[in-house]
Amino acid sequence: MGKTVIRELGYRGELFDSVKINQLVLEIINGTLKIVSQSNLLKMELLPDSFHSNGTIIKSFGSVIPALQEIISGARRRDAELQIRKRVEVKLRKDLDFFIQKREKLEQVLNTPGKSEFYDQCANLLLINIDLINKGVKEITVENVFHNGKPVEIKLKEDIFPSENVNYYFRKARGEKLKYETAEKSLAMVNQKIVDLKTRLKIFEKMDLNELRDFEKENKNDDGGSKGGYKIDVKVRRFFLDDKWEILVGKDSENNDILTLKVARQSDYWFHARGSSGSHVVLRFSGKDKPPKEILKKTAQIAAFYSKAKNSKLVPVCYTQKKYVVKRKGMNPGQVSLMREEVVMVPPQLPDGCISDTLD
Repeated sequence: MGKTVIRELGYRGELFDSVKINQLVLEIINGTLKIVSQSNLLKMELLPDSFHSNGTIIKSFGSVIPALQEIISGARRRDAELQIRKRVEVKLRKDLDFFIQKREKLEQVLNTPGKSEFYDQCANLLLINIDLINKGVKEITVENVFHNGKPVEIKLKEDIFPSENVNYYFRKARGEKLKYETAEKSLAMVNQKIVDLKTRLKIFEKMDLNELRDFEKENKNDDGGSKGGYKIDVKVRRFFLDDKWEILVGKDSENNDILTLKVARQSDYWFHARGSSGSHVVLRFSGKDKPPKEILKKTAQIAAFYSKAKNSKLVPVCYTQKKYVVKRKGMNPGQVSLMREEVVMVPPQLPDGCISDTLD
């Protein structure tokens, strides 16, 4: 309090004599008190009502005890606000950095010359010269009618028939084209996500404690890889459909087992390309009714995209709730059995409204 008394004497332009000091002490002892908040809201002072202050008067008190209680309560509120503010800012900036990296990777894909045209030419050249191709040949040199008859060497799969090699290159061409189309769609969504995150950063800086708490609840996404209360203990590809539906995609056979048997919940929906090897795909779901048909179809498209049949025009995908997926004794990694299933035919692609939450 000594510094406060000296500062008050300075404000009043009075000399530092014992009479004036005693007068200020009496004001402190007998006068009413006020809590003053500084402009940065990080410091509160308890002062006599008669004392000068540059801050904002929060409340006046007739005695010390309720004033001290209010200061302690206010300090706790400020600490809580600072902690929430820090968590929210760290989360938003982490998400922003993630999507900026994602944008760079997508731009790199789009700026790299594609091979769709080359693969399509190879398929057509093989089709033109199919009578010259024998099964078991590793490569063939033909005249490239698309480039003034210049000789071109085309590698072949020696264990399949010539017609299958033609289809192989057509599928490669479609897959390459699909990769670019998907990257273009994803880039537009990622750019919008970056704009949204920057806007949220500006908004949260002006929020009070209650608004921060509500904001944190609405945007909570656990660093361990959870959303909506789920915890993911395995590295998977993760997507969000329409910024609401969470989808998890396995990366290999062992990873598929962990995703299906340990991560997925009984109410979740499970997807897999039928008759083809590929990733296990899990659609998070906790409702009583089935997810919308459009969401089931889009999730099936993702399952088809992450399968060996990804270069086909249409792929049959089976799906069921996780509670109907079992792994019997002796089954290989990634192999499961379905007690019931439904099948849908879909094009293999990452659908509109699908945003990847992983960098690969």
